[in-house]
Amino acid sequence: MAPEAPPVRDENPAAETIASIPRLDAVRPITGLRYLRATWSKRHLVVTIALLPVLGLLYWSSAGGSAAGPGMLVVVAAATLIGALVLASYVPPRGTRGQLLAGGGACAAMPPLAVLGAAWLLGQGAATGNVVPALLILGVAAVQRLWGPASCG
Repeated sequence: MAPEAPPVRDENPAAETIASIPRLDAVRPITGLRYLRATWSKRHLVVTIALLPVLGLLYWSSAGGSAAGPGMLVVVAAATLIGALVLASYVPPRGTRGQLLAGGGACAAMPPLAVLGAAWLLGQGAATGNVVPALLILGVAAVQRLWGPASCG
């Protein structure tokens, strides 16, 4: 009987090496609501609650105070909540050694400026149609803070 030949290996060593390298999607940053759930803590909630009366007073006085109607009260309440959440998102999560999750440059500066810009728009009066743009820029700022920290820089 003839001795058996050793089995031929079909495996490619380069393929094994390539397969062992982590894929890029394995290190994809968390964004959106998953990011918010992963990083939001009691500190963020405390800052949000602390900002509510400050922004509420700012927006209410900009909108005309007691002269504003009940519809403007709803707008001011919505703007106040969105603005407080946007600003509280700048509180660094636990374990980041105090570094802000701001990113860089104009990308990081846009949301706080939008919070102030909404006050200016509300001060222009509801008759000029600036109520909807004020809420829209706050919404854009909130979306940028949810998806933006990973894309700023």
